[in-house]
Amino acid sequence: MSAAATGEEKLFGQIVVKNRLATAEQVERVFQQMRDMERGGVSMVSLGEMFVMEGILTQKQVDAVEDLRRMLVRSRAAKEVGGYVLKRKIGEGGMGQVYEAYQPALDRKVAIKVLPRELVEDAAMVRRFEREAQAAASLNHENIIPVYAFGRMGDEYYLVMEYVDGQNLEEILEKKGRISERTALKIAGQIARALKYAHSRGLTHRDLKPNNVMITRDGRAKLADLGLAKRLDGAAGHITQTGVIVGTPAFMAPEQITNPKGVDLRTDIYGLGVTLYCMLTGLTPFETRTTMEVVHDLVAGKSPIPDKMDGLSPPLQAIIRRMTAPDPADRYPDSDSVLEAIQRLQGAPGKGAGTGAAGAGETPSGEARLLETGPLLRNLVGTAWQKRKGWVIAGTAGLLALIAVVVWLLAR
Repeated sequence: MSAAATGEEKLFGQIVVKNRLATAEQVERVFQQMRDMERGGVSMVSLGEMFVMEGILTQKQVDAVEDLRRMLVRSRAAKEVGGYVLKRKIGEGGMGQVYEAYQPALDRKVAIKVLPRELVEDAAMVRRFEREAQAAASLNHENIIPVYAFGRMGDEYYLVMEYVDGQNLEEILEKKGRISERTALKIAGQIARALKYAHSRGLTHRDLKPNNVMITRDGRAKLADLGLAKRLDGAAGHITQTGVIVGTPAFMAPEQITNPKGVDLRTDIYGLGVTLYCMLTGLTPFETRTTMEVVHDLVAGKSPIPDKMDGLSPPLQAIIRRMTAPDPADRYPDSDSVLEAIQRLQGAPGKGAGTGAAGAGETPSGEARLLETGPLLRNLVGTAWQKRKGWVIAGTAGLLALIAVVVWLLAR
């Protein structure tokens, strides 16, 4: 396995060979094809997809091997990391695993994200991550999850962040299907404000999706993973290395594939637009397509948004379409423009509608919470809650009537 395979790719190949799913020669050939494609500028095909494309493994076998690889790589005997006590794993994604941890020195909960080895394989990459973590740590905004520290644990690196007591938007959508227009626009408005603040400090996110939006128990939306962002000015470099494109295919803007170094703030507007579409419809763009088909559609300039969005008003559809235009020049030019469009739709005067009146250089105070009328889950249930509330009211009325009858009979 000498074709410059990463540590995790080597482990994947070793599992394949040890379980006699393929020969060492077949695995080596796939690794070489991966490197050849990356040198040719094609970088969106995963190792598992390459094995399937070559007819060596089925998708079910790839999934089984990947599950075993993750179990071997991520099973941790260590209970303490750099002064932080690990409690439990609370999330996992392409950018690493997240743990709830405790910091005894400050008596507080934190979240620790352990970055994948393949993203920090060389010293230059580590220095870039350190610079990005420093940039993110300088951000102070109520709709952005702050980064506290960046450290090393053995041969892996990690970010220490604020622990958010709540759920990410993806989890909420999986449970509820979709959420009301009023709530979705409030979430989008708060994330647009977070983007405005980050953009004003030279940072773009590049991987905006429901999984990177946390909703606290008191209903505030908070943007995660800005520690893995890209500097707009290029002064500190960026984390895109040869053969790696940062982003999640269904939420990626076309330029992230065709011109990764040309990504700017309009890429984040695209991601927010797709996220808004998901909130309102409960659907994910390209959800029936393979990764390669999604890449082909994006490169061909195909919009992720269908021609018809049932149940959404024409003005709202127009906002989503402009935010997700395949050509960056056709999108809103900045987050301010997105906020103005949302406010017009909400009918809010001035800078109301939960967007705050503070400028880009300050953290707003006294902003109305995302959901003003009760706990988060009650507001996100929408019509289902209203139906349940109707049954509760009817049941209560029936019970009161029964009590009145009993009292009347006893009084006779």
